[in-house]
Amino acid sequence: MGFRFILLQMAVAGISLGALVNPLIGLYGYIWYSLARPDAMSWSEGALPHSLIMAICTLAGVWRFIPNLRLWIVNPWVLSMLGLQVVMLASCLTAQYPDLAWGPYWNFVKYALIALLIPLYIVTLRELRWLMLVIAFSVGLVGFRFGVFGLRAGGVHFEGGLGGFMSDNNTLAVALLMGLPFIWYSRELVEKRWMKMAIYLFLFTDMATIVMTHSRGAMLSLAVLCLVLTLRSRHKVTVLAAMVILAAPTVYLVQDSLGDRLSTFENLDADGSATSRIRYWKAAVAMSMDYPVLGVGFGTYNWVALSPNYLGVTNDKQHVIHNNYLQMAVDSGIFAFLILLWQIYFGIFWLGRTAAKIKKTHPELLPYPRAMEAALIAYSVGSLFVSRTDYDFYYFLVMMIGCWYTVMQQLPAPATASGEPKPSAQTREWGPVHVGPAVPSVEVETPRRSRTLDSPIRSRRP
Repeated sequence: MGFRFILLQMAVAGISLGALVNPLIGLYGYIWYSLARPDAMSWSEGALPHSLIMAICTLAGVWRFIPNLRLWIVNPWVLSMLGLQVVMLASCLTAQYPDLAWGPYWNFVKYALIALLIPLYIVTLRELRWLMLVIAFSVGLVGFRFGVFGLRAGGVHFEGGLGGFMSDNNTLAVALLMGLPFIWYSRELVEKRWMKMAIYLFLFTDMATIVMTHSRGAMLSLAVLCLVLTLRSRHKVTVLAAMVILAAPTVYLVQDSLGDRLSTFENLDADGSATSRIRYWKAAVAMSMDYPVLGVGFGTYNWVALSPNYLGVTNDKQHVIHNNYLQMAVDSGIFAFLILLWQIYFGIFWLGRTAAKIKKTHPELLPYPRAMEAALIAYSVGSLFVSRTDYDFYYFLVMMIGCWYTVMQQLPAPATASGEPKPSAQTREWGPVHVGPAVPSVEVETPRRSRTLDSPIRSRRP
């Protein structure tokens, strides 16, 4: 029993006990555990049901958030998630081989339920800020672990990951790409210098790990993401230079192997991996045309079982489609595919629009929609080359957008020329909401306490 294992047990016990006192602690801890994978880092993956214990403790306090149901039930992002669950359940009921669909589906339901708690539990800006920092720290820790190892070795080619949803180089890269915007924009959410320095270190090691995965899809996604972060910045030249400086040392260390890997873009016929993926994509389109409504069954295993009929060869290695859009269409049908497209591309559009809306009135809030928008863009590109219809980080992100939707409904009116105090960019505290001129009367009424952005929707029981 190593020190890391003992430390992990202490952390899980602390989170579980804290969740019984404040369920938000359990929710943050569960997300940290899912993204940082401390069990894999302590070489005890699957040894104990840590996630289940934390989930039960987190769910135990759900009754305290019943007043928030009035906003949760009309949240469009929550409704899209619930609709997707219905379609996926229907695909299991009509699967070509139901036994192959039910196992993956029940595993998916466990953390989909936790994901649905995110917009129920988190309804204020302060809680959303902590969620952003938890995600940034969790993904940054993974990038730090791999990045330091690779840099100390003088540059390596990561072919594996941490297991689970980051089991290979491609899925590891997608997770780091989605987390990179949260790390980047967390610079504006902390004030202490040592915290900012830690964030810059995470940025460097995160980008180093992405480069050392040698994933061609990740390289394309990283280029798009850097472009997005640059265009969204006020100091575009400085940000672009910073991106180049952060990535350049690692690119220099692995320039030969990375160059050989990327050269396959020029000659796809000579690359067996690329040609096989194109063959899988064609087979997936044909299969989805044969089973258009509810697909062949959730969980990729039905695809594997039926794919030889469309590939013309056996699929002994049980390869997935390597395209999440097509995988969703094949597994769960056209309705699940359309919901996925709505979540991703309408999400990008809506986050961009809300960012433009608050840019002049509440500029200190820009890191929130910008981080989620960039993460969604990174996923939209990266998922073209991986198949993860049950990817927990993606659904955490979608429900996080639901949190931002709730916060947007509570934004106070912008300051007027009458001298109303403006929000402070340093402390991110809100002044009182303007309630209008006092009513002329002999009797002096006690003013009603105005709600701030950090106030809960309704007072909760202790």
